[in-house]
Amino acid sequence: MESKINIQSYPNFLTDQEHNYVIEKTLRGNTWKFCGLSEKDGFMFWFMSLMQDNFFVEHMLNKIKIITEKNFAIDRVYANGQTYGLSGDYHQDVLDNGDIYKTFLYYVNPNWKSEWGGSTLFQKNEEVYTQPFISNNAILFDSDIYHVGLEPTRHCRDLRVTVAFKLKNISNV
Repeated sequence: MESKINIQSYPNFLTDQEHNYVIEKTLRGNTWKFCGLSEKDGFMFWFMSLMQDNFFVEHMLNKIKIITEKNFAIDRVYANGQTYGLSGDYHQDVLDNGDIYKTFLYYVNPNWKSEWGGSTLFQKNEEVYTQPFISNNAILFDSDIYHVGLEPTRHCRDLRVTVAFKLKNISNV
């Protein structure tokens, strides 16, 4: 049976130097705010806007364009942070996609252990797909697919960090 959930994976997306920049900016950054929400009445998690950082809005966007061969514009880019007990809520990033809006999700934490959990779940109709948390990997998916970032287990002492790019494919417009 062919999957209805279209998710492209990009292992080792950044060089070691680029990945270290993202780690320093996010995982070790000091501009986190406890104000993130997946859904209007959902559970809160840690949030960090990255819209003012040229590395994300220019450099990473250019890498995304090259690797996907799509002409994207950024709607917003930010980091999500979760600890044990801070699971997200199933949500869509946009309600009606029309194959224009994409989400590019980058997994930050180095040396992530599989027993720490932190997967991202996707659901479309009756199909469910689990994307494990793998350091320096990125995925691209349609923004109207229901998804949720799961919290790390209690054995993880770090903040689970992803960087989310909300993108519009302007070559299709």
